[in-house]
Amino acid sequence: MKEETRYVVVEDFEQDSDVYQGGAKIRVTVRRDIDYQPSRFMADPYCLDLRVGNQLISHYGLSEIGAREAACRFLLQHVKGIAPVLH
Repeated sequence: MKEETRYVVVEDFEQDSDVYQGGAKIRVTVRRDIDYQPSRFMADPYCLDLRVGNQLISHYGLSEIGAREAACRFLLQHVKGIAPVLH
């Protein structure tokens, strides 16, 4: 029997991009793993799904602050065309 991980959606929003032609949609979803158990592979319970059009990039094991910061950087880069510095 396959175990299914349950997630709670913390934030989920979608916006049109000013950078890409043809009305590409940018979507960001921050989720929290309900059945989270700390391990050496997943330090924190948050997941981040980043979509540009039909391309999906997922990140797992993030803290809430890290997930929100990455989501803000992604939105600035893909919606407004601003690439914030990392350091």
